[in-house]
Amino acid sequence: MNLKLLKYKRKQLGLTQEDLAKKVGIARTNYLKKEKGRENFKQEQISKLIKELSLTPEETIEIFFK
Repeated sequence: MNLKLLKYKRKQLGLTQEDLAKKVGIARTNYLKKEKGRENFKQEQISKLIKELSLTPEETIEIFFK
């Protein structure tokens, strides 16, 4: 997983961890653990992140599946 790209995309859109956590439907502390790689995102959360961050298929693979 390339979580640095996830963080970059979030910041590029001017979103805080709190903002994105709310959009995904999880607590900021849980989002922080996931963005740091301590926990994995669930499929439903990945789907929401793809939408909220407007990720391309290539970015999605790079962030979540490599």
